[in-house]
Amino acid sequence: MTDTTPPPAPRWLAFAPAIALVLTLCGALLTGGEYISTQARHTREIEELRKHDTEDRERREERITDIRERTIRIEARLDALVPDDRKPGR
Repeated sequence: MTDTTPPPAPRWLAFAPAIALVLTLCGALLTGGEYISTQARHTREIEELRKHDTEDRERREERITDIRERTIRIEARLDALVPDDRKPGR
């Protein structure tokens, strides 16, 4: 008669649930670390954009002020060169 007992299971199979748990935790930690890194990068980029926006706004205001000053000077010259016939009393 032949022996019908199945062969014993490999030893590592007993540790399969523990191995799966460890791998799952490692994956979760790596994913969490990547998420935190992404958040930090986005925060840094937003701060840079805000800084550049503030600098651009200041430059734009300076240019507008310069344009207004030049416009006022040009208008003053035109008023001196061209007599204004619309003034009352003339």
